Amino acid sequence: MEDDEIVISVDLTGKSQKEKRKIKQIGKKKNKKKDKDIRTSRTIREKGKISLLKKLFIFILVMIAIWGILHTRLFGVKNIVIINNNHLTEEEIISISGVNQGDNIYKRSAKEIKESLFENAYIEDATIKKKLPNTIEISIVERNINYMIQFSDTYVYLNNQGYMLEQTTEKANVPIIVGLSTDQNSVVIGSRLNNDDLSKMNKIIKICELAKVNELSELISKIDISNEKNYVVEMESRGKVINFGDCSNYSDLNTKMLYLTSILAVTDNSREEIFLNVDLNTNKVYSRPIS
Repeated sequence: MEDDEIVISVDLTGKSQKEKRKIKQIGKKKNKKKDKDIRTSRTIREKGKISLLKKLFIFILVMIAIWGILHTRLFGVKNIVIINNNHLTEEEIISISGVNQGDNIYKRSAKEIKESLFENAYIEDATIKKKLPNTIEISIVERNINYMIQFSDTYVYLNNQGYMLEQTTEKANVPIIVGLSTDQNSVVIGSRLNNDDLSKMNKIIKICELAKVNELSELISKIDISNEKNYVVEMESRGKVINFGDCSNYSDLNTKMLYLTSILAVTDNSREEIFLNVDLNTNKVYSRPIS
């Protein structure tokens, strides 16, 4: 359809020829401008329609590509590589991750795999790498079993940060912590001890660190923190119970550990209680037999 002609009507009565010509020229210019604006508007609308069709076409291509990637056998998982595991087996980690051989490598995101892994209390951190076309690499950082709490015939494993890792009937080769306020009903695997117990854990860590420096850590079987003014360490294999005092001063604790090292070097495995909870500047260390 042809464009409608736009006519501007002007009363030319009483005007000179020159003025009439001028008025007619102005009218023609306005008509031309209107025509140009109409054509420009139509061109913009047509370009907009073309741009929308292009976007729709690209979107459809992208969706087809995604569908193809998710369903092609080329990206089916064939290899699941586990790195840096110690306590957990490869099979356990793969099961926890939710990744199965034959699954499309893009079926689960790295974030989703990590979230699944973090449901296990032993896993502190994880790095997921997808190596095209068919390999997923899982590198983990495990929490170590450093201590345990005993409830009758069951044990709750703890790490240095106070995380409860597992409840089991199997006794681990780590010190038993006695005197924590966390009771069996408060045990939630994957969570931490209460704040009061966490503050006491700091002193326990100091004792074990200094014991390790002096090659005594393997001898510690139990640490009793029931009395905050006197932490008591038991070395069952040597028959010794050692009173360390409040353990608040690191330097004093180090000196006491050196005393203990010297005492153990010259004593047998007879059962005795050693008292290091004294002022070493004014008092002598003493011991007594345990009947």
